[in-house]
Amino acid sequence: MRRLISSVRGIDASCIGTQRWQGEYERLADAAGVVALIASAASDAAQARALCDLLHARGFSTLSVEAGAPAALDALVPRLVEALDWLRDSGACASVGVFGRGLAGSAALRAAALRPALVAALVAQDASPDALLDELPRVRAATLLVVGDDD
Repeated sequence: MRRLISSVRGIDASCIGTQRWQGEYERLADAAGVVALIASAASDAAQARALCDLLHARGFSTLSVEAGAPAALDALVPRLVEALDWLRDSGACASVGVFGRGLAGSAALRAAALRPALVAALVAQDASPDALLDELPRVRAATLLVVGDDD
């Protein structure tokens, strides 16, 4: 499914997805690349929107994947992996950057392990990489783990 929802400031915004996942793909005509973002909580959605705007200003297209319910790691990972596969299969990009915060950061780490040839860069903020130790060796992306003072 793909439905154009707006075309503003050189950005074509479309609702995309399947029965399992939905998202908003904002494509710039001459994008430097694509960044996929997934928010695991409603409070993260506003920050994700601000990050999308910043990425657009720097020349990147974005795909914001809705976490849906339930927002559990085993539910988030397949949604993100299918969204990444959609980007690859649609010809949107050969490789993608991924961003996730909290539980979504852990999902981003696992997705990068499952799609090492597709994920070129990964930012996981407040993720739990210790829960994914067996999968981390499969991550090939340039990775930035951002943690808080109490971690």
